[in-house]
Amino acid sequence: MNVPASTDVTNNSHADTQPKVHYSEWVPSLAKARFINRCPSRCFRPQRPKLWKESLRDPSPQRRAGCTTLREYRTLRTRNVPGDEAEQVLVLCGTHDSDFEPLFLNSAFAIAMTDNKVFGNWQSLVRWMVTGLLLPVASLLADDEPDWPQWRGASRTGIVAKELPIRDWPADGPTTLWTAEVGTGFSSIAVAKGRLITMGNVDEQDVVWCLDARTGKLIWKHSSPAPLDPNLFEGGPTSTPTIADDRVFVFGRRGEVRCLNVADGTLFWSVDVRQKTDANLPSWGFSSSPLVVDDRVILNVGSAGLALDAKTGAVLWKSDNSDDAGYASPVLLMVADRPHALIASGKAVSAVEIATGKATWSYRWITRYGVNAADPHVLKGHILLSSGYAKGASLLKLTEADPEEVWRSRTLRNQMSPGVLIDGHLFAVDGDAGDETSFVCLHVASGEIRWSAPDLGSATVIAAGRQLLILTGTGELVIASADAEKFQPVFRRQMLTGKCWTPAALAAGNLYARNAAGQLVCWKVSK
Repeated sequence: MNVPASTDVTNNSHADTQPKVHYSEWVPSLAKARFINRCPSRCFRPQRPKLWKESLRDPSPQRRAGCTTLREYRTLRTRNVPGDEAEQVLVLCGTHDSDFEPLFLNSAFAIAMTDNKVFGNWQSLVRWMVTGLLLPVASLLADDEPDWPQWRGASRTGIVAKELPIRDWPADGPTTLWTAEVGTGFSSIAVAKGRLITMGNVDEQDVVWCLDARTGKLIWKHSSPAPLDPNLFEGGPTSTPTIADDRVFVFGRRGEVRCLNVADGTLFWSVDVRQKTDANLPSWGFSSSPLVVDDRVILNVGSAGLALDAKTGAVLWKSDNSDDAGYASPVLLMVADRPHALIASGKAVSAVEIATGKATWSYRWITRYGVNAADPHVLKGHILLSSGYAKGASLLKLTEADPEEVWRSRTLRNQMSPGVLIDGHLFAVDGDAGDETSFVCLHVASGEIRWSAPDLGSATVIAAGRQLLILTGTGELVIASADAEKFQPVFRRQMLTGKCWTPAALAAGNLYARNAAGQLVCWKVSK
């Protein structure tokens, strides 16, 4: 996101109820921004996010939440946009510890609705939120919204707001609700409206499994011929399904994109992107998880991405084949008030306009074997990149032109799982699979490693509030606080066996994880 240089986005101009409360001073140039609802006292403080969601659908006075002080959620206020009395925005206030605090947690930001945008339901509003400045909302309200509908959750950050009640767990760990076999692969889990969807390879078929998220009972499955294709790993699908409204989008390693009906698995359409675009097949196959924005499915195909029509599968735009696709999933950011996708190829990271496919800028980022697999992280006016194979990490500052490098270091070499950003620190794995690795805490502003913990292998991590939920490469579940001073686990148990390179998913009080062989487990972790 481009922020004017003269703007202080951490101005602590309001502190009547909480210490260190601050507002975001910068608001994108949206024509005639308006509220869906606000109360006469110019406050809008829902007692629960559910009431807020209801008021978005029904702006009647009886739906207004009033001005009750919040304990669990941040205060919502209205204010005028500087320089334009006709524009007003809804602002979430929160505390912060660092100018480099990520957008999605405990940060101040603005919410604006444009006159020419109509939302038919809460899901479509959330999808619009995650296209740019509004991305934090999906994460902030995630504990009231029980779904984890895509790679790394609703906001694609790997973070939900509500912490787990570990003290209430049995002595030997959370209760196992059910297990299932879903075939070989590394596809993670998507959960929406009580349905769980993942992928695995069984007998040279890529199978999309839809299970009851509460019981593990099979609802439907859809198979398509695909080789297991082991290549220095077990093989099978590596992309995670994306659920959007009544459809689920899946992406096979050989380039087949399928759009299925979430209700019964009926095939809406199927496209072989290699045939449609002549795109090169990366050495380990296509791995990115689909990103759905409005009517577009964005994929990491070609040198700078591909967009398909979500309804028909038609190619809306494509990039050339001057470089093979990388393995990271597309990440959303705003550039000049327009939604873009960050697309990592084997040699560069590009900001591509979602509407047109035009690359606004491209930053050279060459990694050995073309393996740029860890998703970039979007912060306030910055992007954090990291790759394995001794490449390292770099913090880029977004400008009106090409991004500028703030620092570059080899202290973090993040090969696969992107890690999570909390309070200006990245918690992630340093090192490559098969080599000696460490789980580290990186101070984003400086690039310094604050601490390093060995013996977790090629771990993955998601977060529940300030709790790190780490699944080690051999199936231990480790829970620790997102503490920048030290690594101190409060829970550690062997929960799975075999190779565990796939991030877990957390939805509706259940934690889901799988191994490469296809054993999928559901644990009850909160009410």
